[in-house]
Formats: sequence, C-alpha cells, structure tokens
Amino acid sequence: MRRLRLDAAVRPAAAPELVVRPACRYADTAALERLAARAGARALRGGGHVLVAEWAGRIVAAVSLHDGRAVADPGAAPFDAVAVLRRHASAERPARGRIALPWMPRIATRRLAAALA
Repeated sequence: MRRLRLDAAVRPAAAPELVVRPACRYADTAALERLAARAGARALRGGGHVLVAEWAGRIVAAVSLHDGRAVADPGAAPFDAVAVLRRHASAERPARGRIALPWMPRIATRRLAAALA
C-alpha cells in the first residue's frame, strides 16, 4: 500500500479566512468609516458593541450589537459576511433567563386544585 505524500506543490494554497471579532474603539474607527463610505451608510460606532468581519486583513462587514444595523462592502467577499456576523451577534446576547415564580404559590395552587377536584 502506498502512502500519499502531501508536499507544498500538491497542497492547495490557503484561502483567506473570514475572521469575526469585536471592533476596537480606537484602532477600527477609520476602517469602519471607510467601510460605511463604500457602502453609502452611516458609520457604526461603539467599540465593543460592534462585531466586524475581516477577510484578507480588511474589514468587509460590521454589525451593531446595540441596534442590529449592518454595514457591508458590496463587492469585497464572495460570501454573505453579514449573515455570519448576525449569527455571531445572536450568540453574543445572553438568552433571557426564565424568571422563577415563588414556590409557595404553586404549592398552594396545587392544594387548592386537589381540594376542588
């Protein structure tokens, strides 16, 4: 049995990956403004309240965690970066916890229902 040897000549070149991360308030402000100018929208602001998608080292989309507004470069990536960001944004928000009712009224209600039955 022969083993397949993967050399650098045989391996396909690594394609750029989509990186999702929170926007940095200071370092990403200019990039978010350029993105908004290319998309023809208002720039998203808010430091940690914005998720950005980077492709090949360039920010191609951003979603606000505060109001859900999205800005994307129309021809930057061959996939829907906004959908990926929205999926990540929905995972960032904690689910509402179920508010437990006090245990005493439930017991009293059960006893009352048993007595009436």
